[in-house]
Amino acid sequence: MFDKDGNLNLLDPAVKKSYEIVNKMQEADIVEYGNSADYSKIGQELGVVFAGGWLASYQAGDYPDESGQWRIGQMPEVPGVEKTFSPMSGGSSYYVPKKSANSLAALQFISYALTNEECLEAYMELSGLPANTKAYSSEASKKQFEYYGNQEILQTLNTISENSIEGFVFPYSADLDNYIEAASYDMKKNKTSIEDALTKQADEFSSKYNVKVNK
Repeated sequence: MFDKDGNLNLLDPAVKKSYEIVNKMQEADIVEYGNSADYSKIGQELGVVFAGGWLASYQAGDYPDESGQWRIGQMPEVPGVEKTFSPMSGGSSYYVPKKSANSLAALQFISYALTNEECLEAYMELSGLPANTKAYSSEASKKQFEYYGNQEILQTLNTISENSIEGFVFPYSADLDNYIEAASYDMKKNKTSIEDALTKQADEFSSKYNVKVNK
């Protein structure tokens, strides 16, 4: 949603096209908005869940009786497209505020946690997916997870990440979700046009964070 300079791409034609596709799916009554708890349960019952790699850390705990019945794989390729990309690979980010107390110590701690081999192995033991690509050459990354039929899911998810689209993340990126949700609500409940709903939220986001909106 952002270019390399931090400018907002919410009004990009691809975003509008995405909404058009989702709207058609809703009109056909094959998709619906809902909270994560509901769609996870529905996915378990249907047999397929389209979600980020983070879901692996929840499934085993939430649905232990289904151990061995699930596998993880990349989304199906799109017919007629030369190369199919996975959604942007992303996750949690850590920031040290410029004026925070003991900022150097905080930065050193974060750097240690994200680069120390034992820290990374402990994280992967819990099915965590480090952004540190070197972690995937370790033995810990080849762990077989019983819930997924002894699949080496960390290696699978890393391969998917390597084939994901390029994206850029900034301190204000996470807040954009709220503006996208507001635009979606406006379209769904108030029947506002895609163009008007996105423009309104883009303007409000730009005003709050003083970022340029690409048009």
